Amino acid sequence: MSSLWNEIHTSLLTHSGSWILDFNNRKMTYLEILLEVESLEKNFSETDFENKLFVIDYQGNTINLIILYLLILKKGGCVLLIECTKENLEGVPFFYSIITQDNSCIPFDFDYELHKTPYGDILIRNDHRDRPLKNTSVVLSSSGTTKVRKYIMHSSNSILQNIRSNVSSLEISSSHTSIVCLPLYYSYALVAQFFSHLLSGGNLILSSYKFIALNLVSYIEKYNATNFFITPTLLRTLLAYNVKLGDACRTLEFISIGGGYIGKTCFLKFTGQFPVPSYYKTYGTSEAGPRVATYKIRYSDKEDFEPNYLGVPLENISLEKDVFFATYHQKDIYSLTINTPSVFNGYLNGSEYMGDPNKVLTSDLVYIENEKFYIIGRNSDYFSPFKIWDFEIQDLFFNNIPSLLKVNTAMKNDRLSINLWVNSKRTFSNTDFSSILSGRIDSGMLDHIEVMLQNESHQFTK
Repeated sequence: MSSLWNEIHTSLLTHSGSWILDFNNRKMTYLEILLEVESLEKNFSETDFENKLFVIDYQGNTINLIILYLLILKKGGCVLLIECTKENLEGVPFFYSIITQDNSCIPFDFDYELHKTPYGDILIRNDHRDRPLKNTSVVLSSSGTTKVRKYIMHSSNSILQNIRSNVSSLEISSSHTSIVCLPLYYSYALVAQFFSHLLSGGNLILSSYKFIALNLVSYIEKYNATNFFITPTLLRTLLAYNVKLGDACRTLEFISIGGGYIGKTCFLKFTGQFPVPSYYKTYGTSEAGPRVATYKIRYSDKEDFEPNYLGVPLENISLEKDVFFATYHQKDIYSLTINTPSVFNGYLNGSEYMGDPNKVLTSDLVYIENEKFYIIGRNSDYFSPFKIWDFEIQDLFFNNIPSLLKVNTAMKNDRLSINLWVNSKRTFSNTDFSSILSGRIDSGMLDHIEVMLQNESHQFTK
């Protein structure tokens, strides 16, 4: 059985002239990266990486990060890429090594042996308790949208199958040049974009996501980019900054949008500023590899966009309804089960996955219409006292506030708390929030809703 590293190694050799560029303007060919990894490996000939967990402190999408990541895969180690904050590390019960880069600051002390490299410092614990991660190659981080961040273990084979299915679904090839707009610690960016293009032999531009609204069009024009991947919040950031493609659209073939709900009004506005032949609205969950389904929308069909449609499952994946939850507009709602060969092994801070080895039971709720699956949200996304779903609240505010970037909702002491994040570069006129909600929520319940407005000083991605 071919490993993830073996597939990457083959691609680095086969497509030796393809390249990766990072936001520091450092550019290396696939072959140059392979030679750097092999050279670095010689410094660790006496160090056993096999089945040991290496935590890489994320400090940006850089070639240094890629070289360190590939080194660990080559030597049989397991990789978790996160921002090493105190909160994030509290969810990691054990590790063999933390790898730091520029400006890293680990929020606790531990006894370690330091190995300095040109790409970062590898801190190997002296007090490491041997707990090998069997049948694990990559540990993915959940988005955190469920309030608790999870670390999901995947085998090399699981990730590989998901990559292959994703490549087929998005028709990724060696002729593509892709702009990575998102942090690589997102499983969507790491697996669905980076690894999928790397194994296909395409060129990759590793951007700084905090400044992508300023740099995106220039990247497309300068490097003839064929695609980029974003989330709904980053999409709205581009709209808030009034970024437009202009003549840069000539080389773009598609834009992939993953990571959450986007309403029809926002989508149509985005297609007006970013007209490309096709858009892919993707659905996935880290426990399933992460990619699950693809909804392809051609520019000519944009008016028919269905915001809640999950799309066509990837090859070897199927969707099925599970437990009945409730009704929505006379439609029966069920929890969603995913049948996939890319089921995770378990959670890093939990036990091994003991369920069906080919199924992932999600917390997502769906209804079925004309044999198509439509997502409503999670059960926590329904606010029963107000008889409204989170995505409906999002539509109400995004359709009325042009500079809005993000809407966070939660129940607090029987009150519905709505936090609105707006672009700090835009002025925001006084708005009667009650008037926005009154068309959907009974007037007697409006007094139980608290709306908070906050200016965002940097660009969100989730």
